[in-house]
Amino acid sequence: MDVRTVLRSLQVHFPALLEVRYLAERTWLRARRQPFDHDFRFLSGIGFASDEILIDIGANRGQSIDAMRLYHPRQLIVAFEPNPNLAARLPHLFEGDPKLVVHNVGLGDASGEFTLRVPCYNGWDFDGLAAFSFGDVNLSYIRSSIIGFDDAKLNYKDFRCPVSQLDGFKLKAGFIKIDTEGFELRVLHGAIKTIQTHWPILLIENSSPCEVLDFLGPMGYSEFHFEDKLCEGRGFRNTIYVHAGATRLAR
Repeated sequence: MDVRTVLRSLQVHFPALLEVRYLAERTWLRARRQPFDHDFRFLSGIGFASDEILIDIGANRGQSIDAMRLYHPRQLIVAFEPNPNLAARLPHLFEGDPKLVVHNVGLGDASGEFTLRVPCYNGWDFDGLAAFSFGDVNLSYIRSSIIGFDDAKLNYKDFRCPVSQLDGFKLKAGFIKIDTEGFELRVLHGAIKTIQTHWPILLIENSSPCEVLDFLGPMGYSEFHFEDKLCEGRGFRNTIYVHAGATRLAR
């Protein structure tokens, strides 16, 4: 049985363990100077101009911010997190970092208000699976992640959240990470001017990789993944998209 499934099952029965686990994991990773996700190691090979911005769409608990900051300590990071509880924590978590800006807003292809659905099991929020388009895929993941899953213990918290387009922020993007639980393509449609102006490197969770490639490919982007170096082809969990004219990346 997968160790993560066992640990997650323990957490949902003892919700107080969640914050302890996140704090311990973050402390351990920072001490070892490792990112939470292996794919972020490719950032060590990128040289950004001093005015280029690293953008985190779906900042959650700051895991990606930690990973970006590990390799680029002086770069401006702009983070977007629609969950008001998580967004409020980020400035405190990164207190003393003058080059971090957090926006409590979701991103999509149009401005407005959307309902963010956060699944909650036995008092434990699956905030990493919160989605504007929560569906069967999200639900099946939760069911497969908990030993002895009981439907009666599952409920939801809904938040009405403002949603904007990335293009409206007029950021000089050097790197964009997108993890929005199935909302990735709509985020990209709202970022098309930013992408076509700056040709940033993108790291996108593989919720709908074929559709993402159909969108980015005609612009000149190709798929890469990271092993010990950047390799051509789609990744397992995330895919890195690099424009044909990119000069930032040492492959």
